[in-house]
Amino acid sequence: MIWVFLLEAIIIVQPSLPLGVNLFIPDLLFLLIGAAGLLRLFVTKLRWPHYLWLIFGAMLAFSFALGVLKFGSKSGVELRPYFYFWAGVWYLMTFRLSSADLETIARSWMFASAVMVVIACFRWLALAAGLEITHYWNEGGQSLRVFTSTQTFFLVQGFIIGLYARLNKIGPAWWSGLVPILFICIVVLQHRTLWVMAFVSTAVLVLAAGKVRSRALTGALAAAVIGAVVLTPLLLGGKLDRLQQSLSRSVEEVGQQNSTMTWRVQSWQALVQQWATSGPLVNLAGFPFGSGFNRRIEASQTELTQSPHSQYVTMLLRTGLVGLLAMLAAYAFAIRGMWRWPHSRAAQVLDNKVLLALLLGQVFFFLTYAAEYNMILPLGLALTLLAAQPVTLRSGSAGLARAFNNWGAQA
Repeated sequence: MIWVFLLEAIIIVQPSLPLGVNLFIPDLLFLLIGAAGLLRLFVTKLRWPHYLWLIFGAMLAFSFALGVLKFGSKSGVELRPYFYFWAGVWYLMTFRLSSADLETIARSWMFASAVMVVIACFRWLALAAGLEITHYWNEGGQSLRVFTSTQTFFLVQGFIIGLYARLNKIGPAWWSGLVPILFICIVVLQHRTLWVMAFVSTAVLVLAAGKVRSRALTGALAAAVIGAVVLTPLLLGGKLDRLQQSLSRSVEEVGQQNSTMTWRVQSWQALVQQWATSGPLVNLAGFPFGSGFNRRIEASQTELTQSPHSQYVTMLLRTGLVGLLAMLAAYAFAIRGMWRWPHSRAAQVLDNKVLLALLLGQVFFFLTYAAEYNMILPLGLALTLLAAQPVTLRSGSAGLARAFNNWGAQA
């Protein structure tokens, strides 16, 4: 999954197979993953996390089936990212992974983050040089956003993993050097919600790992100093005027009446009002996929058709209270489990503290964005661990690394 995501970030324009509807590389991958996951249903010992995720999946399938009958292929196009998300998490939950598997995932994650930093730097240089190819990267006139919010989200996750490895002095040495570079990239990419998400995840990580708080402060200071050393001469020399102006607009817009967040809140209110007044069936199961998101914003007297830009609002509209509550319960189960899990003495990059920070970051991210398949791993790994080792949460006698090592034996 990590490598497919990286490929998408590199090539920008995705190749597709025109088979009535356009099939992209992730479509083929997750169709296989979903089919394999459903087959593994028959060999998996089901526990509470599995049941919660199956309920969520059943509501997605019900809404999709109604949508196909009413709207045809349009419903499948809309379902696509949510199917990726569900299928990937479910597939992970049917396996037991070892510490070596977790180490491989962490190394792949950090390597992909490093490659994306190189891609971002290349694109910024291309923008400065005025190359023709740069028109692919412009996002609403904010040309410094050479990555989408979803791609930047991946960098934030890499930053959290690298920061934890740096604070605990585990992992390859180059991870420590990558952390401040990721921090600078996240700031320059100007996705304001992700600035806050990075702060939330970092705060959770530092609070959860109390013994390394002083190192966390040192790391944050180092990132700030490196950023100042790199950016200040360019700003003073007028080389980054566009960056300076764009960042200023991003900061000034927060809280203004015409800000993106204000528009989104008004949009959510209109959509939730539609859902609330559409009867008990819609309240419980939502509108079918393909229904669209037509609404009127009274404050600005405008008609909108765009997606809600919120995982929670979208799932309320498409899977109703049943689906939304099942998804929220799965996250609550995972967060509670990672919070209560005793810390392992063994060095493990993707341990409960990292997963807790990533999960809480996702919960915040979902306020203003929808799920994508690069968000599968934190929830999938946490639920897999909890499904395999439900007793250790209460006993407090076994460490996380031991639980990881036991996964393979329980498969």
